[in-house]
Amino acid sequence: SRKLGRKHFEGALSALGLVYVFEENNEVYLSLSELGKKFVLLENPIFPNNDYSMGALSDKESEFILNEIIPKRDLENQIVNKILSSLKGVQKYSRNVAKKKLNEIESNIHSVIKEYIKQHPKESELFNISELESNSTKIKSKIKQRRLSIMGRLIELGKINWIINEDSISEYYLK
Repeated sequence: SRKLGRKHFEGALSALGLVYVFEENNEVYLSLSELGKKFVLLENPIFPNNDYSMGALSDKESEFILNEIIPKRDLENQIVNKILSSLKGVQKYSRNVAKKKLNEIESNIHSVIKEYIKQHPKESELFNISELESNSTKIKSKIKQRRLSIMGRLIELGKINWIINEDSISEYYLK
């Protein structure tokens, strides 16, 4: 890794703490972490019967990710908590409220990230979030990308529903 100055295993499994890599006798090995072992032992709706009808994750797997994995990623955890709390009590948007709600979600993400940068300035480069003080198109695009990725994860975890309304605006609701 150029950033870390040492060998580093990239990818979601490593980033989430589910696996670790070690080198022994010039051989590289990949192994499950304790967290990874706990996750692998949870029942999954697809395995062993190749049943894709129930989604990719069981309720227990979703809860494990939400309660055991995401909290170990401080920035993601703060954003997820802010989003989920902002959606409490939201049933249905009126036409003129949908865009405001979407802007509110992105504004909340932006403010959480800005506060995180203040508290953890060295990590801002690692997360590619170092220039969030302006309201440039580039910054708005980064916030939108982060919203889409986090909302996608929350949908996969079964925590929110997402619709695109007749005005092509995303609307999110707690399940």
